Amino acid sequence: GVIEHIEQLGCEVYIDSVDITDLTAVTALIHDIDNVNTPLKGIIHSAAVLDDDNLAQLTPERFKKVLEPKALGAVNLH
Repeated sequence: GVIEHIEQLGCEVYIDSVDITDLTAVTALIHDIDNVNTPLKGIIHSAAVLDDDNLAQLTPERFKKVLEPKALGAVNLH
């Protein structure tokens, strides 16, 4: 799989689950990673919510639900 391939390239893979829209949780996760004495060199930001539709059919609530994990997650990782 993808993880095995990344490890074969010489990378150490750390897998965790966090609410990417929660800045406190993201900060705690980054702190935990910093404590393992291995520099953080990359993140695979794979958060997603599937509720797609034609843009004209999306309500503001549905649009926020789909967009927030990617957009706010990217802000919190920055």
